[in-house]
Order: sequence, then structure tokens, then C-alpha cells
Amino acid sequence: MAGAFAVCAVATFALETPSLPQSATGWGCLAVLVLVLVCSVFGFTFQPVAQKYISAVQAGMTCATNPACASVVGVLVLGEHLTPLGWCGAALVLTALIISTLLGNKAREGNSAKAAE
Repeated sequence: MAGAFAVCAVATFALETPSLPQSATGWGCLAVLVLVLVCSVFGFTFQPVAQKYISAVQAGMTCATNPACASVVGVLVLGEHLTPLGWCGAALVLTALIISTLLGNKAREGNSAKAAE
């Protein structure tokens, strides 16, 4: 990983002239602050706390829905446009989650029935 970072850093400085924004509007201060609070602080603080109370399967399913949910929120809140291929991808993710949940429930029911015998 350090090697990949080194290659990217060398390529960045060799091919580009990186610079930081010089004004508050360049940074979009409010946007950066919201992203820091919502994505980093909220996500990295409350996700582990919540995972203590749910199973690994439920946590995995929840994490797997993130891309589809983020796309829908982008469309509804930010007015972004999702291509038909994007909608198909979101539908496939949700369909796969529903199928795996149903199959997992049937497998657990079968195992509990065998254990009861």
C-alpha cells in the first residue's frame, strides 16, 4: 500500500501542479464541515456501537445497501440524475439482499427444525 501511495504521489507531482483552494468558497466550508461530521464522525463512531447489538449478517446487509441508498438520496435530495443502468444496479443490489435474506431465513428454519428433533 505504501508503494502504491509513493507511485501516485510521484505521478501527481510529475504530471500536475497540485494546489489547495485559496478561498473559503473554494473549499465550500459548509460542505466540508458537513461531510466531516456526517461521514467521518457519525459513521466511525456510531457504526461500531450499533454493530454490538446486531448480528454480523445484519451488519453486512446494512453495509451492502449503502451504494443503493446513497444513489437514491442523491436523486431525491440533490437532484442528481441516475442512468437506467444505475437504477438497474440499485435494483440488483436490493434484489440480491432480499433473496439472500429469504434463503438465509429458510436455512436457519431448517437447521432449527433439525436441532429440535
